[in-house]
Amino acid sequence: MHVQMKIDKCRHIFGMILGGMMLLMSSCDKEAVSVEQEESFLKYYPLGTEDNTGTRVIRRSDGYAILCNFENSSGQEDILVVFTDRFGRRTGESDPTAEPQLNKSGYNMISLDGGYLICGTSDDDLLPQRSGYLINISGDGTILWEKRYRGYAGLEFRDVILADDGSLVMTGSVSRNDRPDAEVMLFKTNAQGDSSWIKDWRYAGNDVGESIIEYDGFYHVLVTNTDVGYSSIRVFYATAPDARAGFNKDLPEEHLSGADIARDQEGRIFVLANQQDPANRLSMIYLAELELQETAGGKQMAIVKTNIIPDPDGGSLLSASFIPVGGDMLVIGGSWRKTSQGDLDILFLEVDNDFQIMGEKKTFGAKTEQAAQDIIATTDGGYALTGSVDLGGGKTTMLLKINQDKELK
Repeated sequence: MHVQMKIDKCRHIFGMILGGMMLLMSSCDKEAVSVEQEESFLKYYPLGTEDNTGTRVIRRSDGYAILCNFENSSGQEDILVVFTDRFGRRTGESDPTAEPQLNKSGYNMISLDGGYLICGTSDDDLLPQRSGYLINISGDGTILWEKRYRGYAGLEFRDVILADDGSLVMTGSVSRNDRPDAEVMLFKTNAQGDSSWIKDWRYAGNDVGESIIEYDGFYHVLVTNTDVGYSSIRVFYATAPDARAGFNKDLPEEHLSGADIARDQEGRIFVLANQQDPANRLSMIYLAELELQETAGGKQMAIVKTNIIPDPDGGSLLSASFIPVGGDMLVIGGSWRKTSQGDLDILFLEVDNDFQIMGEKKTFGAKTEQAAQDIIATTDGGYALTGSVDLGGGKTTMLLKINQDKELK
């Protein structure tokens, strides 16, 4: 076993070196960089020998910022932000996080005052628990402040928004010493990370807030609920800005796990999830449209329509992130598995507002595992996706840019 581990690590190191040579060769002749190379590329970022994955990507005026998560064989984790130019060439990175001996995970990153705010979770150096974690960095990667939020058996920030009142609002999960199950929560701070309040809502099983938006006077949270051998999703909605009243709308389908929630320019609320068939273990994409409707008792959430999208080729579709585009379609990023046991490829999929596939699904990949975790639109009509690629037996952060024809050339 030890020999195999050494072989795998050597393969990963070789893959990292090869990836670095590819990046070096691609950046040596700056005069040869063309418009086409800005509109379409696939770049790998050798960040060390440990597994790392691009979790979120943000378009900058001069390139991209990528949130990367590290994990090694012992479970040690850390966070790094990689900066690139508009051609995807690496130009810098953020400062190392403080207390490297503490495991950290970054789930989301948003733009904040010219820099970036990351939310996640961290080990606690005082207690055997996980703490809520925020880190704010400047546009050049300098750490402005880091904060951990203690006092609970477990606290995890999965998503964060800059609320309409200028505060930061996080969702995720909290567990308390007298309540072992995870509960969906909202946690509010000011823009400097100083705590204001936490609100949590208890249901049967474990509940985790996956994604949050603010719209029409409410915080809307996509929640995954797991119980023994069962999973489902609900949309929890609480009044903004103080979350004094909270309600939930359960989605009727079973075996669902949440991925994302968003609204389009018309104010329609969309939910993205995955449904796994318990018999054959194949995954399908689940989409729902919801709306707040005026009733005698106040606003209530209603389901407008839903649809389950199987892979037309009989494999698995695994969604990770989506964006509404132009008021008439949704663009989904994730991964595609040809069979229940096959390698993963990067998935790009367009659906209309009736949740029907537009054209053909696009996949990008080779004979190794490649998966996307986040997708954004770019100003040239194309899209950028971040995630990971298997190089020599280890995961390495990647950035895929496709042009307005949805092609990699």
